[in-house]
Amino acid sequence: MPALRESISFSDINTRAVTLMPSPGQVATWVHLAALELARGKNADELALLGAALSQLGSVLTTLSAQKSLFEEKQA
Repeated sequence: MPALRESISFSDINTRAVTLMPSPGQVATWVHLAALELARGKNADELALLGAALSQLGSVLTTLSAQKSLFEEKQA
């Protein structure tokens, strides 16, 4: 087991994410299970708000990804 460190850099996380990339089926399963857990005990209005907030989060992440791709292309 690696020694514990006080901090971890984003490059460490990105390197680990690439080497430990789950399959698309695993990602879909994890997302499904997370949704079921988040929905537990919530009423319809709470679920609608949570769904809207998570959709907005996904949209922002997609925009950031597109911007990053364009920036990296211009740097190459």
